[in-house]
Amino acid sequence: MTASNLDPPARDPAAPAPFEWLLGRDARTRARVAQAGISFIAYALSALVMGWGVVQGIVIRNAYIGWVSLAVLGAVLTYAFVRSPRSQSMHDAVLTEIQVIWGIFLIVWGYAMCGPWRTATLFPMMMAMTFGAMTIPWQRLLGITVFGIVALAATIAGMVLWMPDRLPSDLTLDLVNLAFITSLAPCATLLSVRFGLIKTRLIAQRRELKEAMAQIHAMATQDGLTGLYNRRHMSELIAHEHARAQRARRRFSIALIDIDHFKRINDTWGHARGDHVLQRFAQIASEEARKTDSVARWGGEEFLILAPESEAASCQILLERIRTRLRDTCFEGLPDDERITVSVGIATSEPGEMPDQQIERADQVLYQAKGGGRDRIVIAPAPGSKVAAVAPITTETPGATAMPTTTATPAAEATVAG
Repeated sequence: MTASNLDPPARDPAAPAPFEWLLGRDARTRARVAQAGISFIAYALSALVMGWGVVQGIVIRNAYIGWVSLAVLGAVLTYAFVRSPRSQSMHDAVLTEIQVIWGIFLIVWGYAMCGPWRTATLFPMMMAMTFGAMTIPWQRLLGITVFGIVALAATIAGMVLWMPDRLPSDLTLDLVNLAFITSLAPCATLLSVRFGLIKTRLIAQRRELKEAMAQIHAMATQDGLTGLYNRRHMSELIAHEHARAQRARRRFSIALIDIDHFKRINDTWGHARGDHVLQRFAQIASEEARKTDSVARWGGEEFLILAPESEAASCQILLERIRTRLRDTCFEGLPDDERITVSVGIATSEPGEMPDQQIERADQVLYQAKGGGRDRIVIAPAPGSKVAAVAPITTETPGATAMPTTTATPAAEATVAG
């Protein structure tokens, strides 16, 4: 199938991704750097607000410089670790948890620095506690919430003991702040956990849908017994190869293969043995075919091989390998002297010929191969020619002589049993 001209051109996998120098090449690293970038932006905006506080005389300059220095150091270390190969072995949840804990540390330090503005730090605190909702397990997320509440309480207690000049005599504001975080932070965390569970369910459903689509595609394109392409999908491949060959002025070959006396195998030893023969043939044909070739179960005991950019002679070599290998294979449940053989008809595409016509020519010479004694390969003549080439049987058994090469004509008539 060819893509529509309206479709956007696919990006070359070897081409550099946008901002690859900054975000990294693989998707996982890029996602991690992007997530860390959100915290870097939050640090930068907080630094701007507190810098204004320094100008207003509300935030102590030396404390501000120390806070900014640690924030920058943490951002640089986080970015360097995320971009390093060592981070690939670390789970996303652990990496996010470290960033959240570091963010809470910077926030409670900012609370102690901002004096009358300290209530504003509660908003980044809430954001930090829910930052990892999509990656951190809910048990550890609740633990981080408790850590944030305890850290804020310890900061207020430390300010009372060591920074009384930064606090008013009435601690009502700080107690209200602590009560606000203690009551609302768990609720926000539980809501984030809910979103995380929804995301997990959506991911699982997406995975199930992908698996179901793969199964549907396999059912639509593969034969259930042999695992080969089915007739419908092979017809699409032939049409595509025909169009490609016409554009490139190249030829391709089609081989129709029929297992000789297959009805007798089913009637004598049962359908289970017959199914085993079909499966074993499919395995042999798949192993012998080139990577560019396609093998399909065409119907019943009949198979088709599509050989792109292949003349009849080279296709004959492939089919001879398959025919010989199958003939030499012993099948479980069948007598040792029972040999499974195939008859083959090969047709190579001709200019102006439609796929149905090429298949019809292959079918005609397959009929001749069956009527000429089976266990042989017949090459179809070009349209208008009257003689088809019959490949000689080269496999010999002890005490037997090789069958001589013969020729067949499309007009040859024979009654062929299955």
